[in-house]
Amino acid sequence: MESSHTEASMTQSGGTTEEPMPGSLLPGLKRLGGRLLDALYPPICPLCKTPIPHHPGLCDTCMETLPDAPRHLCQGCGAVTMEPLTSCTECPEMGTPADAVYSAFWYQSPLDNMMLRYKFGDRTEWAPLLAALMWSQLEVSFTQENPHLIIPIPLHYRRLVARRYNQAALLARSLAHQMDCPLSTNSLKRIRMTTPQTELYSDERRRNLHGAFRAEPRRIAGRRILLVDDVLTTGSTMHEAVAVLKEAGAERVIIATLLRTKTPAAQPRGLYEA
Repeated sequence: MESSHTEASMTQSGGTTEEPMPGSLLPGLKRLGGRLLDALYPPICPLCKTPIPHHPGLCDTCMETLPDAPRHLCQGCGAVTMEPLTSCTECPEMGTPADAVYSAFWYQSPLDNMMLRYKFGDRTEWAPLLAALMWSQLEVSFTQENPHLIIPIPLHYRRLVARRYNQAALLARSLAHQMDCPLSTNSLKRIRMTTPQTELYSDERRRNLHGAFRAEPRRIAGRRILLVDDVLTTGSTMHEAVAVLKEAGAERVIIATLLRTKTPAAQPRGLYEA
């Protein structure tokens, strides 16, 4: 487990910021690594402990229990809508709109509990599985978007030290491998510690996040960015990051999360405190 923590710290605080995935080598290395992993640690379903054919994965029974994907989200702010919309009445409250918003599943059982254990229970080895689930739902959308760069929502360094890893960065890294797309962890930084959003009223959340992020224009300008986080709740954090990336010259910013809550109250307090 310690190796995951070390990697996560390097992911956000140093090392190479963009990691091209050489298409000619990656598939073979993936297959070899998967075979070695399966040989050393016989794969089991992380939810029910039933043996499964390979890492990462869930058994067929648990796959059938996964929640549905949100049918319609506003493509500007991520609000739940009754029909496809590029903008809605909630968009002005969010400030700078995204160019598209995608969430793979509703925040419901069994993924809600799995996310809590991944985020706060040191289950960092689940990142490849969660990324694979995300890709399975959003492959068509991601392929159409064809991003130049994947960027995770960063943690402030104090919170990163306390938690020891950034769950969004680990998810984004696994997704980058899945998509064969470059990952950048230093193009967007969290430069100001903020009050947890759950302690604030809705009109205070944007003010709380103002000035919390800084982007590097030389890495962002003219590029299509896939902005990755684990859960979309009110959307305030993501949209502040969207604004900063747009100011840095991003051509297009696409929000992508594994889970989407139906209402902010539907989720335990801890998941807000990113």
